[in-house]
Amino acid sequence: MKPPGAIIVSMRRGELGVALVLLAVSAGALAVATGMPTGTVAEPGPGVFPLGISACLLAVSLGLVVRALLIAPPVDLSAAASPATDSGGDESEVQIGHRLIWISLASLALFGLLLDTLGFPVCAALFMATLLRSFSTLGSLRSLLGAIAAAAISWFFFVQLLGVNLPLGILQMN
Repeated sequence: MKPPGAIIVSMRRGELGVALVLLAVSAGALAVATGMPTGTVAEPGPGVFPLGISACLLAVSLGLVVRALLIAPPVDLSAAASPATDSGGDESEVQIGHRLIWISLASLALFGLLLDTLGFPVCAALFMATLLRSFSTLGSLRSLLGAIAAAAISWFFFVQLLGVNLPLGILQMN
């Protein structure tokens, strides 16, 4: 049974998709890392490790892309032995994602995109409300109240106790 929000693809397409996403992320990281100062051998700069790690990640992801494209799909010997159960030569399938994973990823991405505009307290409350409503059996009101409490506690912890400067966004008093 396919869970809601899941995508079913062949194993080969799944591997190729993951490899291409990894390739895009590593290429982006490499592009950012090339703009950082690398320093010298005696005094390495802050860009040495990001450059090295993103270059290694790029090489590995290229290898995964080549592997996904060139390696033949595995042969299912049980299907070959009994033609009545043959699925037409299709390779095994893999499930990618779940509705709750997509909700979590979208919420996290929106948190990062809206942090400067809306501020930490509002973004944290919206993020927590979304997760509480999605993952728990709490109703909307309890999820919202719990999210506001969690945002206030995290604000106090990071700003008051640790001294982290977090944006207030729309709550900024001028």
